[in-house]
Amino acid sequence: MHILILGAGYAGLRAALDLAEAKRAGELGEVTVTLVDRNDYHQVITWLHEVAAASVAPDKARIPLEQLLGAGGVAFHQATVRGIAPREQRVLLADSEALSYDRLVVALGSITAWPPIEGLREHALPMRWWDEAVRLREAVLHNFALAAEMEDEAERKRLLTLVVAGGGYTGCQLAGEMAHWVPELADHFGLSLLELTLRQIEARERLMPGWDERLADKAERILRRKGVQILLNSPLERLDAQTMTLKGKNPMPYGLLIWAGGVQAPPLLKDSGFTTGVQGRAEVDAYLRAKEYPDVFVIGDASLWMEGDKPLPGTASHALRQGEYVARMIRRQIQGKGLADYEPTNLGLMVSLGGSDGVGIALGIPLSGVTAGILKEGIESWYLSTIGAD
Repeated sequence: MHILILGAGYAGLRAALDLAEAKRAGELGEVTVTLVDRNDYHQVITWLHEVAAASVAPDKARIPLEQLLGAGGVAFHQATVRGIAPREQRVLLADSEALSYDRLVVALGSITAWPPIEGLREHALPMRWWDEAVRLREAVLHNFALAAEMEDEAERKRLLTLVVAGGGYTGCQLAGEMAHWVPELADHFGLSLLELTLRQIEARERLMPGWDERLADKAERILRRKGVQILLNSPLERLDAQTMTLKGKNPMPYGLLIWAGGVQAPPLLKDSGFTTGVQGRAEVDAYLRAKEYPDVFVIGDASLWMEGDKPLPGTASHALRQGEYVARMIRRQIQGKGLADYEPTNLGLMVSLGGSDGVGIALGIPLSGVTAGILKEGIESWYLSTIGAD
């Protein structure tokens, strides 16, 4: 039997590590486990906003898979997945190679969602992947260096205007982290703080819509206190190289605009024939198997698990537990046992807001300020220990 896992993110890596441990313990017999990812590293997505704002060294958020898989039990194949042929039980790779499987675990995560806003893809910077976070960090440094040499005051202020487009978890974390970094950069380059602008825009009426309203309000107060200019009810309508236009407003100059306005599952899920729903995520049954394809499990951000009329949020916490669950179910199948229904566990969610500040819910208890920030740091350290990266 060949078990093929696509994606070395939180869900896919967890499934691979658990199956590798089972194989080393002799629980899987002659089964072969292969992990496929386009990168040869595991990216710690929860640190990318800190990479972008220079509070975490880039390599700390990029852990070599060779290090994590060194104990054996799973083979790694570096390649880009371009399609899945579920009826033929094959995965198609970008180099025209194809891999067959008996059980497939699709854990391809999510990608930046680009709505049809004029100029957005051409001029905005995304921040979904490690290399994008590094590119953003370099772009901020570049703009500050240019501003330090710029004699024209208006152009200098434009270069020093940083916009975070999106008021979700990622946008808030990035805005909070940047609020600590940009004053340090101004001091380093000999620039006036009065010429800096850090702005966050959100199309809806509050930050982190859909989350606990009290905590979202606390997050807004924390960010405003740090100097972030927050514009709510302000959908982005147009973007060119130097100005952004919000609905009902005149064009506003900016130096860099980071798009944090949402994610979606990779289009190849739909293109490969899977039934998809919200955000292009694949619909699954009670065992996280793709509908119509019982030999294919879909987990993490690529999976659409419904809790009533709402999709389960795509968080690292849910991804990890889905990876654990699928590894257990595959072991049960190999041992001739039946499957147990997937039951999501909501342990909470923590959002860092720069420095030691944060907001969140842990085991149903709302937290904010330094307590939330410290707890998030502890959770991240715990995670590294569980994958052997501490």
